[in-house]
Amino acid sequence: MNFNYLNNNIFINYSPLLQSRDIEKDFNIFQVAGFPHYEVVSSRVLEFFFDPNESHGLGTLFLEALSTFLVSGKDVESFINTDWEIEREAITSNNKRIDLLLKSNDYVVAIENKIYAAEYNDLNDYLNHVKREFSIKNNYGLVLSLHPTTFNIKGWKNITYQQFFECINKILGSYFIGSNTKGLMFLHDFIENLKILGNRKIVWNFLSEPLFLLIPPLT
Repeated sequence: MNFNYLNNNIFINYSPLLQSRDIEKDFNIFQVAGFPHYEVVSSRVLEFFFDPNESHGLGTLFLEALSTFLVSGKDVESFINTDWEIEREAITSNNKRIDLLLKSNDYVVAIENKIYAAEYNDLNDYLNHVKREFSIKNNYGLVLSLHPTTFNIKGWKNITYQQFFECINKILGSYFIGSNTKGLMFLHDFIENLKILGNRKIVWNFLSEPLFLLIPPLT
């Protein structure tokens, strides 16, 4: 997995704080905390950044990036600038849990977040729940994954974290003014953490806990 854009991007070009960091002695907060691959952690981070009213100061950055994969034309503006409610672990009528549910007056997006786990969730149940609860809205199902998936379920599409972050990187410059420096640092570590995970090969032990082996980055 190639995340080379991290080495020369908006973070380095525009943030004096990041420019002053000693790369050789740098660290990543997710790696230090000991939960870099936990899906529940990345879902919480996604919830934080998808909410334009949160303290990151990046407004609708994540929503605009998301719109690139779901809508086009005149719908882009209405998608980005509508009032969104972000719900994590939304419970369906069959007592299943949708990782993230983004809701507005006109749009609903169900997001299944996948780092290393296989795609075993009942996506049909998720989308049926969304259509049943929000029948008058534009409904979308999205699997956001570290690596491409092979599923083929009507109403769902897959994008990788790499694709999503590349889109964020392209438009981040227009969100830089007014942003929170701490929010930028947190976003940088989040992206970097997924880069690190993408360069690891997973091995499962007898306790069904993941072990990781470092492998050369894919180009």
